[in-house]
Amino acid sequence: MKVEHITLLGSSVVRDTQDINLVTVNFFKEFQIFGEVKTMDIPKTPLRVKISSTSQGTIFDMLKGDNLLFTNICSFNESQEDEMYNNVIKLTNMLPNFKSIIIRRPDLDKFIYTVPVPTILATPDEIMLCGEIEFYIYYSLYLAYRQTTNK
Repeated sequence: MKVEHITLLGSSVVRDTQDINLVTVNFFKEFQIFGEVKTMDIPKTPLRVKISSTSQGTIFDMLKGDNLLFTNICSFNESQEDEMYNNVIKLTNMLPNFKSIIIRRPDLDKFIYTVPVPTILATPDEIMLCGEIEFYIYYSLYLAYRQTTNK
């Protein structure tokens, strides 16, 4: 399955979930949640994730301690696409540094839109780690969504 990962003011890449190693899928298995709000540590990292998952869509925050680093807005199918894209616009308009930018619409209906929260609390290595982990968390959340909703 192809997933578009867009970072506000940054890059856009289409990734394929078939490239995720089974060991990685199993490592992130505990993140396969649906229909709840949950904060979890990410093993072997200084990072945490706060997941808010519903049938309308899923948003998850990447945290270092209690400090927000990134908010990730996810669409798992065409029925969620417009609402989740509108959530990206709403969130971006709430952040003073981003109010005047144009927010690119994803090309795919399955996407992660990463919105950075201005902070100096993350190292460059932690920022790169977030970018990689976000894709794996998205896929875990997608698997839980698909299993629960049979879509």
